[in-house]
Amino acid sequence: MSSFEAATAPIDDLAEVQLDQGDDEWKSSREFSHGERVTAVLPIVMFESTRPLIIDQPEDDLDNQVVQKGILVAKHLRQMIFATHSANVAVNGASEHQLVVRKAQKKGHVTLAKTLEDALKLLEGGKDGLLARLRAYGLR
Repeated sequence: MSSFEAATAPIDDLAEVQLDQGDDEWKSSREFSHGERVTAVLPIVMFESTRPLIIDQPEDDLDNQVVQKGILVAKHLRQMIFATHSANVAVNGASEHQLVVRKAQKKGHVTLAKTLEDALKLLEGGKDGLLARLRAYGLR
């Protein structure tokens, strides 16, 4: 090697994320379940930018508390759009607007839920759906 050549060696670029298990115990991201991986990445995705963020069905990989906490903080920093089938995402995330997207005759139709009745139909399957849910939880 001449005095003008640099020695090089390939180095893997690998970030290690660990989850605090309590009592000074840490779990490596290599051992995470799919849901834990998504939970670890969510804050990075939500807070790395102020540009609008679109997430499709967060309820598939995250529990309601993780979604709620992240949305309630990040919604003040950026516009977020969630495509969801879960009333919990809209309600727990303090959604400001609910849009209904329907397909009819190979065309998409978008409408804004403007009234309580619209929101009930969209989020709970209607008034009867909400009442059934309340009864299931022992509420009247």
